[in-house]
Amino acid sequence: MCRNFPKLLTAPAEAIAIAKKRASYGDALGTLIVDGIIMAIATAIFITQIGAMSSLGVIEGQGLGMAAIGMFVLTFLGGLFFALLVNLVTNTLGGNGDYLHGLTTTAYTLAAPAIGFLATAIFFVIPWVGPIIGLLALSIGIALGVATLYRAIKDLYATDMVTSLVAVGILMLAITAALTFLSPMLGLSGISAAIPKIV
Repeated sequence: MCRNFPKLLTAPAEAIAIAKKRASYGDALGTLIVDGIIMAIATAIFITQIGAMSSLGVIEGQGLGMAAIGMFVLTFLGGLFFALLVNLVTNTLGGNGDYLHGLTTTAYTLAAPAIGFLATAIFFVIPWVGPIIGLLALSIGIALGVATLYRAIKDLYATDMVTSLVAVGILMLAITAALTFLSPMLGLSGISAAIPKIV
């Protein structure tokens, strides 16, 4: 279960090579669960720090817990869905893989950005220097995550470099378009009105 997680931060290519030899649902789901836990912890820390800094007070009890659980569920279910997208797009472009490869790709891709988000949340409270350190950590995490996505698609789906790059571009475009389309709908449904109450 998530045996390759430390390598995803230091040597993602090696972790992907290990997964290519013996991919398993246990490893992929375990890594995705760890990603979700890290994102949930980062969310709780970040909301607590924002609340304390803005004199709104720290969210206590159920509100903070629901925010953390919501982030975990969003990361986990979003990861399962993104794995489906990875599988559909890459196989359509000529790759050779199944849902397990998409799930492994997704779980491995989220590891570095999750750690980057956690570092950002931890350092955010430090005046001046903290946000800069957090921004650097998050930038490194996102860059490593995108690189891992590219490499995992290339290796796990046995595609060439161009096909992998096109697949990453299509996936980023699809997510961006979906979020752009969804934002006004969230506003109309009243979900966005509830966000200030949570924060």
